[in-house]
Amino acid sequence: GDQVRAALEVEDGIVSGGKLTFGGLELVDIDYQKLKVDGRMAAVNYEEWDQFFKKLDLASEVALESELADTLDAIVLDIDSLNIYSMELPAVKVTIKHQDSAWFVRLFNVNLKGTVLVHDDEGKPIDVNLDYLRFFDDEVESAFDEDPFADIIPQEMFAVNFSTQELTIDQVDYGSWKFDFRPNE
Repeated sequence: GDQVRAALEVEDGIVSGGKLTFGGLELVDIDYQKLKVDGRMAAVNYEEWDQFFKKLDLASEVALESELADTLDAIVLDIDSLNIYSMELPAVKVTIKHQDSAWFVRLFNVNLKGTVLVHDDEGKPIDVNLDYLRFFDDEVESAFDEDPFADIIPQEMFAVNFSTQELTIDQVDYGSWKFDFRPNE
């Protein structure tokens, strides 16, 4: 697995600062005022991590998301394989910060570049703003082997405001796209 190294400041059982590094990198530039997470991970499945944090939050005496929002400086990871809702993304650079009452996620690889904004107010839609979204020959063919939306129930999805300045499929540029998805409309 991925080697993890940590130097953490803990006050009253809650992490208040320090550094957590994945991939066996040396711990350098440790600041105990905020928590920094960095390094390299071989594979990350977003849905598995999301479920893990939800279960951990239920078992915790404090609200982990709000504690993390207060404590976190940034998460900066190089991920060899990132799986987001069955979409496999190779060699992704991910930066996550909490600012202005929202989680700001910056993603960059050969397939996509842009930001995802997840507001603390769950009533607000998720904002996905991409510079580009690109699907290549082999990805297009394998994507249609089975319907990726077959098991999706639209009413169980979250609201999204989506935009991309460039949508390219099989080297054909389809220009910019924008839509707002509301599951109950």
